[in-house]
Amino acid sequence: MKEHPIPAAWLKFLPFGYAAVTALTFAALLPGLQVTPTVAALTFPFAQLALLLRAVSRTGLAGRGLAGMLWLLPSALLAARALCLTKDRRRRAEVAALWLLALVIPAALYLMANPLALTAHIPMTDGRALPLLSALPVAAIWSCVILYLVVRLTRSIGTSGAPRLMVFLFYLVALLGAAIAAGIGVRLLGAVKNFTGGQDRQATDIIMAALRAAASVLSDGLLLMVVLRALQALAAMFSRSEAAASAVDSLVAAGLMALKVMAMATVAVNLSQLLLLRWLSDVSLAAEIPLTGLVLSLAALLFARIYTESRRLEAENELFV
Repeated sequence: MKEHPIPAAWLKFLPFGYAAVTALTFAALLPGLQVTPTVAALTFPFAQLALLLRAVSRTGLAGRGLAGMLWLLPSALLAARALCLTKDRRRRAEVAALWLLALVIPAALYLMANPLALTAHIPMTDGRALPLLSALPVAAIWSCVILYLVVRLTRSIGTSGAPRLMVFLFYLVALLGAAIAAGIGVRLLGAVKNFTGGQDRQATDIIMAALRAAASVLSDGLLLMVVLRALQALAAMFSRSEAAASAVDSLVAAGLMALKVMAMATVAVNLSQLLLLRWLSDVSLAAEIPLTGLVLSLAALLFARIYTESRRLEAENELFV
């Protein structure tokens, strides 16, 4: 099996890539403030493709033919890939997931390009619900994509050695960083909505909203820093370079700092709301506790400490031998 090394040279450009993901997420969701950010983020790429197909199909007979070809192109590519893998018995589940995805994508694109088809059998639904109803076919697409990825990853992980598993972990952590960067864009959008949502808000409400937004963005930013340090450590461990120990130590320091700052920011936000309660007209009933960030930072810290201790024990055993 061909090994794909970790692209360590790309790490210096990765922060700019994550910044671009944040900016693109914010810019993509900004025009539709009335739509739930998560729903808009999931539907955006497929909604744009559906709008393109509908626009092309209205240009005439040639346009309808071109739109039909573009509509069937993803399914044709997936079907070709499934046919190539049919002879490999170990990939039967993977082939089934590809065929399912090849059937779901055109059906979902048709429903999104023809939104009235979504409400034909729902008489109580008006036009205002179309942005939310469009998430239903997209959810079907994403569920099939996740099914295919899970099937492929489980097969690959079960038949791979340690170097390839480390490559899988590297790309998984990089994908996690992209999700965190997109989450920062969503949080910034939420902050914009909070600051522009009401005209009669008091100064204390504005201060509290700014504290909540700053704490959320700070937590995600620190978690993104931990992700970058983890990627650097994985790249150094994969290449077995002498910088692996210092990279892991840097990950430990980043994890400790992230945990401490997240905890202090959480205390500051919740205590500030409690102290300013009598002057607030907008009180958040949800506890501002970044559990995901705390758990992921703690997991990175534990991973780094386990690696450090294993290296120390290995060095001691070599001395005894």
